[in-house]
Amino acid sequence: MENYRSHVSPAVLVMLQAFVAKPFIASPPEIEEHAYLWKSGQLSGYFHDWYIAYCAEEVFDCNSSGVPHRHADNRVLAFNGKEQP
Repeated sequence: MENYRSHVSPAVLVMLQAFVAKPFIASPPEIEEHAYLWKSGQLSGYFHDWYIAYCAEEVFDCNSSGVPHRHADNRVLAFNGKEQP
């Protein structure tokens, strides 16, 4: 993540999303290796020194594999400028 941050031009707004593991949500049927390496709040922690315009965690229903299941994700919208955009 530090490599990613270092290559973002000044005054740029970035949006990132990552699926997160939750102990109360079973693994989805289409789980891929390393799909849930992120923990709640970890994504926003990488942008602690940026202006965070939006940060959220959502648990949502999904039927992507034809089998109803749930996911959780974190979303961050961050600006690497000195002031908010």
